[in-house]
Amino acid sequence: MFLKHIDLIKGLYYSKTASLNDLSIYTGRSIPYVTKGIADLMKLDIVKEVGIRASSGGRKPATYSLIADTGFIISVAMNQFLTRIVIVNMNNEFVGEVQEFELKLGDNKDAIHSLIACIKAVVVNSGLAQDKFLAIGITMPGFIDAFLGNNLSFLKVPDRNIGNLHCQTRRTTCIY
Repeated sequence: MFLKHIDLIKGLYYSKTASLNDLSIYTGRSIPYVTKGIADLMKLDIVKEVGIRASSGGRKPATYSLIADTGFIISVAMNQFLTRIVIVNMNNEFVGEVQEFELKLGDNKDAIHSLIACIKAVVVNSGLAQDKFLAIGITMPGFIDAFLGNNLSFLKVPDRNIGNLHCQTRRTTCIY
């Protein structure tokens, strides 16, 4: 059910806190749609009310935010010589330290398998439940074929989309 309201989740993720009106403007959806969506997300313990904003007239708007430990995102930043991986909570805060791995790209044919092993190690060492991981974001150098999901310069995966390589949990999606 939370995927139905991914636009609201995204709005709260990027703004940290928002009113129903803020979310209506961000998503381009009606106030009734946003109100129902926020109520649905509160029932799922994904969103909470965090306060009341000042108002220049009329009713003071309630503000909402995501509950930090509802889900986690794996953030991967790669360059030709070093890969940094960190887990981020739903309030866009680091969970633990940034892990660094020497993962030489270039002509390294095992680089993709090494990357997968590094990501798995970070997840396992975090002690967090695997079903709480919602996405993986990867930045990397080189030319990217966004339609095929492949790095054409450094991290070549013949006949496969890097985004579909190894996402074990059913809630996890790989994002470029």
